[in-house]
Amino acid sequence: VGVVNEDVDKEIVEIAQPVGPIFAVTPITNPTSTVLFKILIALKSRNPLIIRPHGAAKKCTIQAAKLCYEAALKAGAPEHCIQWVKRSSQDQTLQMMAHRKTALVLATGSVDLVRAAHRSGTPTIGVGPGNVPVYIGKSADVPFAVEQIHLSKVFDYGTICASEQAMIVRACHAKQVHTEFARRGAYFVTGDEIDRLSQVAYNAEQRIMRIEVIGQPATKIAAMADIDVPPETTLLIAELDGVGIDVPLSHEILAPILASYTARDMAEGVEMCRRINRHGGLGHTVSMFSRNEEMIRRFAEVMNAGRILINTPASHGALGATYNGLQPSLTLGLSLIHI
Repeated sequence: VGVVNEDVDKEIVEIAQPVGPIFAVTPITNPTSTVLFKILIALKSRNPLIIRPHGAAKKCTIQAAKLCYEAALKAGAPEHCIQWVKRSSQDQTLQMMAHRKTALVLATGSVDLVRAAHRSGTPTIGVGPGNVPVYIGKSADVPFAVEQIHLSKVFDYGTICASEQAMIVRACHAKQVHTEFARRGAYFVTGDEIDRLSQVAYNAEQRIMRIEVIGQPATKIAAMADIDVPPETTLLIAELDGVGIDVPLSHEILAPILASYTARDMAEGVEMCRRINRHGGLGHTVSMFSRNEEMIRRFAEVMNAGRILINTPASHGALGATYNGLQPSLTLGLSLIHI
């Protein structure tokens, strides 16, 4: 590519060079937006791309790739710059990751997939699960916080990996938060409804969310779990006590399902966020609603996350689509503190 930037004052010259063929694994969640973005960043950096779509989303992924390929050819791009694998076994996917001519792997998917990509011996950039906690602090504007969390969680039926998965509420706000969510069509599952929803949403044997609920409306998921909800229901909220393997809804569920916890004070709320973050989302995203600058800074300093979002919907904030003039990114998001 040659020189792409030159800073005369600092005497720094940036020279870009393509790495070579990129092998991109795309997920069942966001199957079209992820492939569109990976195609753009690969071609803009002069690299050909081979796409391996998730089996349950291959039709829409391949269709999106075809549209991009046709447009690229019309714009003068070389033949075969975008390719895709219609179907492949797990072993074949691993072989393509490790192929001596594969220059880079862009892997988006489960923890096991990302780990396999990193073990392939090929340079890898991986994007795994988020399991994002959001903390509503003592000084939070509660109606605003609920509005933003609801907006984020129902967007695209909760399929963004940066969408809130667990809400930690200061006890002083618990009643108001419940009321505000109910006003927006949320339904609070209780008792044995939580067990039925857990079985529908999470595969305990494989320890992964069930693909049947991914990106589905709350009413459809409720019907699958034999839970009677009003037809205008937008979100299912389960009030939980624990976090871990034996609490299925404390895992990442990319659907309009939200776990909820109550914290007595800031210390308990922060610790709960850290536990949830460690439970399948380490290094990804955490969120907080607060108007106390000191508490915001304290929260940010102890969270192990690449994106720390303050007073913004997590789905949109982590993509760089809300404030501060960040360049939006549909994958490989920036590390940032976003206020």
